[in-house]
Amino acid sequence: MGEAVSISDARRDACAFVTGGSSGIGLAVALRLAKTHSRIGLFARDPQGLAQAADRIRRENPGTDVRGFVLDVADQDAVCTAIAAAVAQLGAPRRLVLSAGM
Repeated sequence: MGEAVSISDARRDACAFVTGGSSGIGLAVALRLAKTHSRIGLFARDPQGLAQAADRIRRENPGTDVRGFVLDVADQDAVCTAIAAAVAQLGAPRRLVLSAGM
């Protein structure tokens, strides 16, 4: 038999996507998820805000793979493109948090 994998180990190897992840509630949720998920995809309209949020998450959670994807959630084509890129780079998410303002 193989080595047992605990639930916490499986979760730590998981991916989470957060819309509105560059500030406010979305950033707070992403910071919390980074404690239990090794890969975080952030989605927001502001490229600078995304970069700053990703840097903060990496600083506070060393070893976490954080990537930002610029999009406006009101643009369906942009959403599809960004999600496809995020899945290709980070894998399918175990958690999805929708916190972007509309």
